[in-house]
Amino acid sequence: MTTLLVDIGNTRVKWARLVDGRMGKQHAAASEGWGARQYARRVIGRGWAGREGRIVVSSVAGKQTNQLLVAAARQAIVRAYRSISSEASGRGISTNHLT
Repeated sequence: MTTLLVDIGNTRVKWARLVDGRMGKQHAAASEGWGARQYARRVIGRGWAGREGRIVVSSVAGKQTNQLLVAAARQAIVRAYRSISSEASGRGISTNHLT
């Protein structure tokens, strides 16, 4: 099974494929201004359609960017997509206080 691991920050995206438990090459790119097409082409990549696989995403980029990646996954016919979101605050820590 192939799992695409994606970490989306506010200005950069990082990704790598996990194939049968083995981590592949790690990639990173500045993603500001990307649309679904760029995520589909650059992150998900060609040849994904028809594979048994899934995408697992960790993102702090916000709803709009996350929706772009979902649209990209749909374009690539990904069968399983899982998003992990962070909260703005928790356990006494708030993103408003981070510099």
